Amino acid sequence: MTEVDLHNVLVTGGDSFIGYHIVSKLLQTQPTCKISVLDIPTSLPRFPSVSYHDVDISSKPSVLTAIQKIKPQVIFHAACTYSLTLPAEAHSRINTNGTLNVLEAAKKVGTVKAFVFHSSSSVIEDGVSPVINATEDLPVLLAQKQRYPYPLSKALAEQAVLAANGTNGMLTVSLKPASCFGEANEEMMEKLISVARSGRANVQMGDGTNLYDFVYVGNVADAHILAAKALLRAHERAPGEDERVDGEAFHLTNDEPWLFWDFTRGC
Repeated sequence: MTEVDLHNVLVTGGDSFIGYHIVSKLLQTQPTCKISVLDIPTSLPRFPSVSYHDVDISSKPSVLTAIQKIKPQVIFHAACTYSLTLPAEAHSRINTNGTLNVLEAAKKVGTVKAFVFHSSSSVIEDGVSPVINATEDLPVLLAQKQRYPYPLSKALAEQAVLAANGTNGMLTVSLKPASCFGEANEEMMEKLISVARSGRANVQMGDGTNLYDFVYVGNVADAHILAAKALLRAHERAPGEDERVDGEAFHLTNDEPWLFWDFTRGC
């Protein structure tokens, strides 16, 4: 397999959990790559060799201005909100409309060859039915079947990303990780630690036999970079050649399901 180097990369959400790890992995594995980040500042430290653009992705003009300036070859779109406490409007504005803003700017700038979208495995879950040994053949749930704002916002964004495949020379892919854990996780890990410190780690719902999939954030970062390289190689692929990645969506897990309550207490 031909090795592919990344030359000019934009990471949206690079100041937040997933994007931060993508940037870190790029710095380790692509030393000559120009890296730009489009995000609002957070408490995470910034890398001195990375170019940062303080932009809210829900602002279409700001996104377009930044991407026209950067002219990226590859976009890793990881900017989103995960918090389930936010109203539906916030998920729609940031996760769905923000993705549409980045997609539109990517099409207009004309330099983007690979667009890797950070989606979520929750887009196939209805919050009630068990999902066991799920494959990519399971349908993505939209309204009315999807009742929850976060997965609905990600599902609509993923739909737009995959529909944009092949537009203006840009190939797209969607990665759908299970619940992510690891360093700098201010969503799940901090809540688990808070529950333990409050003395409620001995509380559980159900008999504790329910399996759950998790994925380490370093593996997620690796998957994003591998996907980008596959998209770049696909530009040279002969028609009908196997192992197509562009226009597809892939689930990501550690391939080792845990008992949910064992994982939460083990953290």
